[in-house]
Amino acid sequence: MLPQVQASEPRPPSEARAWLETARRTGTTSADAQARFGTLAPVAPAELHGRWHGIPLHCRHPLDGLLERFGWRGKAIAGGRAHALLFADGRGGEVALDVRRLPVGLAVRLRAHRWPGARVAFALVRASLVTHWPNARVRSAEHRGRVTAVLDYEDLPIRDVFARIDETTVLGLMHAPWFDAPYAFALERAPHP
Repeated sequence: MLPQVQASEPRPPSEARAWLETARRTGTTSADAQARFGTLAPVAPAELHGRWHGIPLHCRHPLDGLLERFGWRGKAIAGGRAHALLFADGRGGEVALDVRRLPVGLAVRLRAHRWPGARVAFALVRASLVTHWPNARVRSAEHRGRVTAVLDYEDLPIRDVFARIDETTVLGLMHAPWFDAPYAFALERAPHP
């Protein structure tokens, strides 16, 4: 007679994962995301190696809606270098865009992502923004008294800082001088091909 296999009950989500799922559904605030970030474990730069799916979090920030409106997919990181912005290519794949040529500040000020036809206009210029060269560096740095992984955009005053939600997910805060508060997002590790 074979031994019976006990069906394991699904593990309840961690408090951090539960917070993320609620933030995805109902939104959050930048202050709440920053407070949550402070409760999470830091991340070592090597842990970010790989391809990551982006999860925009609506946090009452000027960037709310902009990234997903234009097809943001996430980030790709290898060897301490990163493609900071991966976008849908319109054919089912994704491309890395040269962040130095993206007029993010102008797009936010003009609320361009809310214009009718903005997606079509972006699709028309997307090919001219593609790069094959990484445009950010991943390293350790201090953030609010703790050392964690940061992604510094090259030639731009933008820094993403990361903290661990769980084994496959990190919370990111994007700091840029154009904004009073950081933009909150999450990254979920993409499965290996």
